[in-house]
Amino acid sequence: QHLLSTFALLLASPTVSALSYTLQTSLQGPAFFDAFAFQNTWDPTFGYVHYVDRPTAESFGMLNPVGANTITTGGAPVVFGAEHTRVLDPAANLGRPSVKLVSKETWTRGLFVLDLEHMPANVCGSWPAFWMLGSGGDGQGVWPKFGEIDIIEYINDSGDNLMALHTAPGCTVAGAGQTGTLLTNDCGKDGGFAACGVAPTQANNSGASFNANGGGVYAMEWTSAAIQIWFFPRQNIPSSLVNGDPSPDTSTFGVPSANFQGSCDIDTYFSNASMIFDIDFCGSYAGPLFNHGGCPVLDPTNEWTSCNKFVAANPQAYVESYWAVNYLNVYQ
Repeated sequence: QHLLSTFALLLASPTVSALSYTLQTSLQGPAFFDAFAFQNTWDPTFGYVHYVDRPTAESFGMLNPVGANTITTGGAPVVFGAEHTRVLDPAANLGRPSVKLVSKETWTRGLFVLDLEHMPANVCGSWPAFWMLGSGGDGQGVWPKFGEIDIIEYINDSGDNLMALHTAPGCTVAGAGQTGTLLTNDCGKDGGFAACGVAPTQANNSGASFNANGGGVYAMEWTSAAIQIWFFPRQNIPSSLVNGDPSPDTSTFGVPSANFQGSCDIDTYFSNASMIFDIDFCGSYAGPLFNHGGCPVLDPTNEWTSCNKFVAANPQAYVESYWAVNYLNVYQ
């Protein structure tokens, strides 16, 4: 979850053999939240945020708010997002109330499929992510020993998702066999903070444009050979996923958006990972880059301070800062 710089373009394409999967877990509907622990804590990336527990989120109207959109299949999505009514003190230790959900179960390898009707809009100060973190929970004391997989992540008013891996030193990828653009190839550079990242080339891959296009699916396959991520707009979701096939065949998914494969022993660098949803504000990623786009300069000497001031003073900017999940399936 950190800044990446341009590094390389696509290379030649290797192949990864398709595996046979069986649906292990399907998270959707009223039981969705039972599979996650609501974090009630400060943010280790120093965001202007206060992650709150489930009762607090419910009392603030941050879960399944009235008027949430109906998903295309006719049911109600699971909705959770940031608080967007209170003007706050930008100098306070705790910032805007938000949610950080960490799965109670952990996984090593598998196929993870997330169908979203809505993701947080591209708004100044916002830093939403759907990701996986090894060692369970935050694991800050050993990060990134057991790996981090960023499936969805973007900041401020930028328009595109960024898919990335963070590892201990020694894991590099080639950027081959993918439709996305390789930005950096050393997943363990700078202790894992620099990461290896891929920018998808498909349109409508994040935020407001994703939502206006009816949402879509992100699928991540984690094997001993590679970690691959596909983005499917609503109209291009594979039939096996649309039809609810309990054993989807990833060989029919086409070329992935990101193919993290190269000089990296996946089994050494990734294990025992939790699934995490969050909506952070400012922090060590969005804060220092706040004025790089169209966000206002509220403190000409410090972009991070500008970010905190904006988030504190403009709750209405975050009305669209929520996730609406149709389902999250795990296949093994």
